[in-house]
Amino acid sequence: MSTVKVNVDSGDILIYNEKDYEIRAVGDWIQSNSLTPSLLKMAILTVDIKGKAKVSSDGKREKATLKAVGLKATPIDPVDPELALSMGYNTPYTLKRCYLADDYGFYELFLQETRR
Repeated sequence: MSTVKVNVDSGDILIYNEKDYEIRAVGDWIQSNSLTPSLLKMAILTVDIKGKAKVSSDGKREKATLKAVGLKATPIDPVDPELALSMGYNTPYTLKRCYLADDYGFYELFLQETRR
C-alpha cells in the first residue's frame, strides 16, 4: 500500500489491467481503524491513479499524469441500477464501484469504464 493518504478526485482515472475507469464520484474517506480487517483482505487488485487531464493556457489538452502507483483496491463491481439512478447517473454506461485503500483508510469510488 501507499505510505501517504492519497488525494482522489472526481475526474481522475483509475487504471487496472490496462483499462481506464473514470472516477465519477468519490465517497467519504473511511478511517481504517473503524473497519474490520475483512475489507482490507478483499483489496486484492493493484491499481494506479492518474489525475485529470488539464488544459494548457493555449487551449491544448495536456496528458494526465500519475498521482499514485500500486494502490490496493477491492474488485470492480457493477452498481445496482436503482442506486445509479438515485445518483442521477442516467447513461448507457454501467456505473461500477470499488474501494481504494491507502495506509490510513478507504475511499468508495464510483467508476465508468472509458475507451482509450
